Amino acid sequence: MEEIQKNEILKRYYENVRNYKDVFPLILILPTLIGGFWQLLELVVIDPAFLRFFSVSQLIPDGLLILAIVAVVYLMFKISNWHYNFKKITEIDNLDKFSLRNLFSGIAIVLMFALILGYYYFILQVSWENFTNLSIVKTLFILFINIVLNV
Repeated sequence: MEEIQKNEILKRYYENVRNYKDVFPLILILPTLIGGFWQLLELVVIDPAFLRFFSVSQLIPDGLLILAIVAVVYLMFKISNWHYNFKKITEIDNLDKFSLRNLFSGIAIVLMFALILGYYYFILQVSWENFTNLSIVKTLFILFINIVLNV
């Protein structure tokens, strides 16, 4: 009986490996496309004449950076949604009662946005004057709030 179970497990494992082998080129192309699109947008924002400085060698690192930022935001959302259950924030009935859970949920949203801003300011060392030009920070915040409130 155990031999049959082991064979089934191995069979499923090798089937999954075969499926991932088919998707592997897509896994490599996705960060490249995202990085190229981001680099193109950033160069056009500076000046369309800067498009000649498009760097092919920077495509994968830019794409991986964007995927890492999106993964961190998504992970923060999933953890906070699991812990605080954000669905209860948008219910009209809950607005009548004070609840520590809703208070902590609101604080968590503010802290997550502060972490994103802190990442840009301290890690990437972007000056505060440039935050008016950082549309990605605003977009991430708006997307995050929309996801939280619409779940």
